[in-house]
Amino acid sequence: MTTPAISSHSDSDHSTRQRNVAAYSNVIADRIQDEWATHVGAQRMRQLRDTSTRLREITDPYT
Repeated sequence: MTTPAISSHSDSDHSTRQRNVAAYSNVIADRIQDEWATHVGAQRMRQLRDTSTRLREITDPYT
């Protein structure tokens, strides 16, 4: 039987890393959405966001 590895990083190190990853992910997502908006236009992007939000109500019951 093997024992689980013990992390040498503190919880605050993990929290900082998680915040950094989330911030970076949001930057990338914003860039992608800006690119999509360039192709489909502002009105269709609003429709896409509205549709995604409505679908989230049934696909993610924890929101």
